[in-house]
Amino acid sequence: MSKMVSDETLGVILVSLSTCTASIANMCIKRLAGLVVPIHTLQMIRFRMLPTWIVCLSYLYITGRPSPFLGPKGIRGLLIGRGSLSFVSMLGTYTALKGLTLAEATLIGFLNPVITGILGAVCLGEKYTLRQAIATLLSLAGILISLQTPLQTLGKAPRLSADLGAGGGMGKGVALIIGVGSVTAGALSSILIRKMGKNGDVVRQITAYAMVSTLGSTACIRYMPGIPELPRYGTWTIYAIVATVFGSLGQVLMTSGMKRGKAGTSALGNYTAIIYATLLEYAVDGKVPGMRQVVGCGLIVGASLYGRR
Repeated sequence: MSKMVSDETLGVILVSLSTCTASIANMCIKRLAGLVVPIHTLQMIRFRMLPTWIVCLSYLYITGRPSPFLGPKGIRGLLIGRGSLSFVSMLGTYTALKGLTLAEATLIGFLNPVITGILGAVCLGEKYTLRQAIATLLSLAGILISLQTPLQTLGKAPRLSADLGAGGGMGKGVALIIGVGSVTAGALSSILIRKMGKNGDVVRQITAYAMVSTLGSTACIRYMPGIPELPRYGTWTIYAIVATVFGSLGQVLMTSGMKRGKAGTSALGNYTAIIYATLLEYAVDGKVPGMRQVVGCGLIVGASLYGRR
């Protein structure tokens, strides 16, 4: 009996669901940014990734998996590379938001499927079809339509500091470079996920990601001056726990999705993030989406369905 849903289609669905959980996590991070006692980005990364590392590592030990700490020798380098790139991408995204508006950062983030598709063709020899290119352009058009702020005034839009208390801004040019670099690191991470295929299962990949993120953020906190300690208690813990749970779930879904189909096609699921963000804003803040957002979201969904065929 043939499969009712192909692996490639399932990959797009899983990546799309991962953007939903990521949107929930990001909403919690927005709340953290507005608290009286700010939480530094590196502290938040360590808070999120340390429990994930402990849980995944314990699972590998309990189930008797070989080389639970660094992974099998055949894919060890790919695992560490994947974890490092994902950590750099996460850290870079928050840093870039110090000099970008939220709309600009969203627009840059949706370059991921474009870069992933190109890298998939170059690095993995995957076919990048005309249909995928058209779907990418249509999705980008949908994003531009959905943005509440006209492109001519993006630089004047209110800025959300995503560094959660690190302080200080940066020039827009520097922030744009860091943002594109962050997206590129995320795309390269997706390529490594695809390259490992079934040899690198989801738990091992997330273990490597959590390990690098935990050790990297801890080293930065230890040796970089001026990073405050986490408050002992407060409302921040609720938001941080929710962000941790949904952020980790998003990693599971994203990794599972990218393993199932071509990198460029699976990455098209990222475009649905703006739909989930719009729905969350309505559910939590009561913001009713305008006609531009409705039209743009419809175009994104249609482009994703068109590109996966």
